[in-house]
Amino acid sequence: MRVGGKQLLLAAAGLFLLAGVAIGAGNTMAFGDRAAALERDWRSEEAAGVSSVRLAGPRAELAAMRSRWIGPVPYPVASGAAFVDPFGHVEQMTATDRAEAMRDERGKARTALEALRQAAGPNYRGYYDAQVQLGGARGPADIERLVTRWTREAQLLQATQDQLGQVSGGLNEGLPKDVSDATAHLGQLRDSALAAGLSPEPASGTIADAQLYLGLPSSDMVSKHQAVVTELSAATETLQTRVDSRRQADDQLNTAAGLLGDLRRLGGADGGFSGRLDQGRQDLASAHTDEQLATAVQSSGGLVRELGAAKAKRQQELAAAAPSPPSVGGACIDGAAAQLIVIHLATQQLVAYNNGCPWLQTAVTTGRSALPTDRGTFHIFYKAPVYKMVSPWKKPSPFWYPDTYVYNAMEFVGDGTFIHSAEWQPASSYGAGSQNGPFASHGCVHVPSGTLQRLYNWAAIGTTVVVGD
Repeated sequence: MRVGGKQLLLAAAGLFLLAGVAIGAGNTMAFGDRAAALERDWRSEEAAGVSSVRLAGPRAELAAMRSRWIGPVPYPVASGAAFVDPFGHVEQMTATDRAEAMRDERGKARTALEALRQAAGPNYRGYYDAQVQLGGARGPADIERLVTRWTREAQLLQATQDQLGQVSGGLNEGLPKDVSDATAHLGQLRDSALAAGLSPEPASGTIADAQLYLGLPSSDMVSKHQAVVTELSAATETLQTRVDSRRQADDQLNTAAGLLGDLRRLGGADGGFSGRLDQGRQDLASAHTDEQLATAVQSSGGLVRELGAAKAKRQQELAAAAPSPPSVGGACIDGAAAQLIVIHLATQQLVAYNNGCPWLQTAVTTGRSALPTDRGTFHIFYKAPVYKMVSPWKKPSPFWYPDTYVYNAMEFVGDGTFIHSAEWQPASSYGAGSQNGPFASHGCVHVPSGTLQRLYNWAAIGTTVVVGD
C-alpha cells in the first residue's frame, strides 16, 4: 500500500508538471501574439502622432521580458507568466504615453483656437465648429493637423483685422471705430429730432443697416466699409441740418422777440413786426419737411435783420434829437492821429480825440479780472451795426453766455474784442469799478447806447485805439 501510494503521488506530480508545461507552452504562444500586437499598436500610435520617444519605455520593457530566459525554458514559463498576465504593465505604460500625448496636443490646440478667436474678431462664427472638431480628434496627429490649419487661418484673419483697422481709423473691441462712433452719433441726432417733433428719417433705417454691418465677419466689413460709411454720412448730414435748422429758426425768433421789446422801449413803431413774429412761430411749429424748415430759417433771419435795423434807426433818431453833449475837458495831443480813442482802465473812461483834441468822453465797462481787456495800441478794422456774439466757451464754463446780438460794434483786437452796446446793462452801472461788477465784460468795451451811436458814426475803419491804465 505504501509503494503503491508513493507511485500514485509521483504520478500525480508528474501529471501536474506536464499540465504546467503544457499551459506554459500555450501561454508562450500567446505571449508572442500579444507582443506582436503591441508592436502593431505602437506603430499605429506613431502614425497617430505619438512620438517614438514617448514609446521608448514600453518598448524597452517588452525587450527585457523577451530577453529573460532560464536555460531552455522561456521567460513566460519560468517567471510564472503561465498564470499571470505579463503585459499589464506594458499596456498601462502605452496607454499613459498616449494620454499624455493627447493632453499636450489638446493644450496646443486650445492655445491655437484662442489665438484664432482673437484674430478673427468678435463676429467669428467658426469657434463652435472648431471645438467640435477638436472633440472628435482620435489621435495627436489629428490634433496637430487642426493646430496647423487654425494657425494658418489665424494669420489670414489677423491680416484682415489689420486691414479693417486701417480703413476705419482703428478698432474698438474688434469693430470699426468710425462706424461705431458714427452710429452712436446718428442715434443721438435721431433722439434730438424726435424730441423736437421732427422726422427721424433716414436715421432709423441707416442705424439698422449699420448694426447689421457691425455683425458681419471682418472680411465682409472690409469690403462693405465704404458703403456703410457713405450711408451714415449722408443720413447724419440730413438729420443734423434738420435739427440745426429748427434750433436756428427758434433762436432767431427769440432774438426777434428781444429786439421787438427793445424797439418798443425806445418808442419805435411796431411796423407789423408783432404779427410777423407770431406768424413765424406758427410756421416753425408746423414745419416738418426740410424745405419748410429752410424757409423758416430764412424768414426768421430776415425778421431779425429788419428789427435790428429798425432799432438802430430809432436810436439814431433819439440821438439826433438829444442835446449836444458838453464839451470834453482836457488838453489836445500834439501829433495824435486824426481819429484816436483812448480807453482808461483805471477810471473806466473812454475819450475820443478828433484831430488831436478831445471830442467825446463817456463812462465804460471793460473786461473782468479773469478776462481783462487787452492793453496796447490797436486799430478798428471791422464795423457792424448789428453783430451776433457767439460764446467761444462751452457749457458748463462760467464764462459761457448765450448767443447775443449787439449794436454799433467795432472790432479792434483780432481775438474778437469789440467796442459795442450792452442793452442788458443799466446806465448807472458804467464807470469806475464797473470792471469788477456784475456787468463786467469778457474783454470787450461796453459803451452806453446813446453815446455809442455818435462814436460809431464818427469812427472810421483804421481809427487808432489805445488801451492803458
